Amino acid sequence: MRRDVVYYWKYRGLTHQEIERRVLAKPDFESRFNELVVYYPLLASGRLYTYDEDGLEKERIYCACDGCRYHPDTMAHRAFFEAAYRKEFAKARVFFEANNSLLAKFNYWVRNDLSPFISYSESDDGSDRISVIPMDKKEFAEYNRLVYHYIKHSTNGVPRSMTLGGRVAEFEVRMSRAIYPDEVLEKAKIALRKDFESHRMNMQRVIFEDLLNGGELDWSVKTWDYGECMDNVIANEAFLFLKYLETYGKMRLDEPFLEYVAHVFGDDDLGMDWSAIAKFFQEQAVRADISFPYQDERFPDDGSIISKKAGIMANLEGFFPEKRYTLIMDLALAAPDVASRHQLISRMEQLFGPMSASFDGISRDLIGEVQLGLELYGKAAEKFRLGIRAVVDKSDNRSAMDNLRLCLELFLKQLLGNNKPLEKQDTLGKYLKEKGVPTELRSMLLGLLDFYTKYQNDYVKHNDKVEEADINTILYLTATFLQRLLRAQIERQSDLPAS
Repeated sequence: MRRDVVYYWKYRGLTHQEIERRVLAKPDFESRFNELVVYYPLLASGRLYTYDEDGLEKERIYCACDGCRYHPDTMAHRAFFEAAYRKEFAKARVFFEANNSLLAKFNYWVRNDLSPFISYSESDDGSDRISVIPMDKKEFAEYNRLVYHYIKHSTNGVPRSMTLGGRVAEFEVRMSRAIYPDEVLEKAKIALRKDFESHRMNMQRVIFEDLLNGGELDWSVKTWDYGECMDNVIANEAFLFLKYLETYGKMRLDEPFLEYVAHVFGDDDLGMDWSAIAKFFQEQAVRADISFPYQDERFPDDGSIISKKAGIMANLEGFFPEKRYTLIMDLALAAPDVASRHQLISRMEQLFGPMSASFDGISRDLIGEVQLGLELYGKAAEKFRLGIRAVVDKSDNRSAMDNLRLCLELFLKQLLGNNKPLEKQDTLGKYLKEKGVPTELRSMLLGLLDFYTKYQNDYVKHNDKVEEADINTILYLTATFLQRLLRAQIERQSDLPAS
C-alpha cells in the first residue's frame, strides 16, 4: 500500500526516510507509535508503518487490518492503539459538533490527511459517523468548490498534466521549440476538441461539450462524490485550457497565466523549494509594504492550502494587478535553477515587451502598469510594445520614438472616441475635468503634451533628429501620460472602450 508524505511535512523538507529515522530512533513501541502519528495522522489509517522512498510500506509499527488482526504484536498493543484512536476521534467529533464553518471543518479534515469524500467512524456499526460532506443544500456549492480545489492540488487527485497550469506549461514548451508556432496553436485546439469528442469517459465528454455550449458546472445541485469531482475537474480544466488557446494572441495576466506561473515555480519535482518561495515573497512584501497570504517559511499545516502551487497562486492573485508583471519577472529571476522559467520569460516578453531589461532608471512598475492597462487598447498596446522593445534593443531610435508617439495618439483616439491627431486633441482637457483631475495637474499635463507633440513633430516625425539622450525621456513621458490617463479612465467602468 503506497502512501505520500503529508503535504505540510513534505514541503517542510521531510522525506519518508527521515521520518523513519526519527521513528526507529525511539526505544519502545509507545514512543515509536507517538512519533509516527505526528507525521502520518492516526485517523487516516489503521495501518501504521514507516515507508521507503517510493512510499511503500516498510517497517510495521502497528496494523489493524484483517490480515494482522491476530498477529501477536497487534494483540499486544491493541488496547493502546484503540485508546489513542478514540482520543483522536473524540477530538475530531468535538470540533465538528462545534459551530465551525464548513471551510474550517474541511481544512481540519485535510490537515488530518482524511478524504473529504468519505465518512469516518469509531464504532463497528457506524452510529458515530462524522463527515465533512454537508447535509444543508446551501453548503453544496461551497463544498464542491473545496473538493474541486482538493482534487486539483492533491497528490491523489488529477494528474498534473491534466490541470490548467500543467497543460499550459507543456504547451508553452512546445511553442518555444516550434518552427511554425501558428500551426502548433491550431493543431492544439483541434487535438483537444477531437480528444473530448471521442473521450472514453462519457461524463467528461458530456461536461466538456456542455461548457463549450455556454453551460457551467453544477456546483449546487448535489455534493460530488470522488468520481464526479474528477470528471468535473478534468473537463473544466480542459475547457479553460481551450479558452487559453483561443485567446492566445491577446493574453492577459489573469487566472490561466497565473496558473501557468504557479505550475512552473511550484512543481513538486522541478520547481522551487517552499522555503525559497516564502523567502521571495517575504522580500517582495517588504518592498511593496504589504503582507502576502503565504510567506512563512514553514509551510502551513492548517489545511488552507495543500500544495506549493496553491500558495503561489494565492499570493499572485492577492497582489496589485498592475504590478503582477514585475512580480512574476522578479520571481523568474530569483529561480535560476527552474529550467522552464526560460519559456515563461520569453512568453512574458512576447506579450508585454522586454520587462527583464533595464530602462536606465525608469521604474519597471511604471512600464508594467501601463502595459497591463493598455490590454483593452489593442493597437496602442502593440505600438507601446514595439516602442519599448526598440528602446531596449537600441536598434532603431526613430522607430522607438514613432511607436511611442503612435501609441499615445491611438490611445487618445480610442479613449475620447474621435479620429483626431495628437496635436488636435482639444477635448482632452474637458475629459480630465470630468474625471476630477485637479486644475493645476490638468494644466501641467496639457502643457507637457503640447511640448511633447512639438518635439515629436520637429525632431522625429519630420526631421529625424533624435538624440540618444532624449529617447528615455520620451519613454518616461509617454508612460507617465498613459499611467495618469489610465488611472483616470478606470474610475468609471462605464467609460471602458468597446472591445
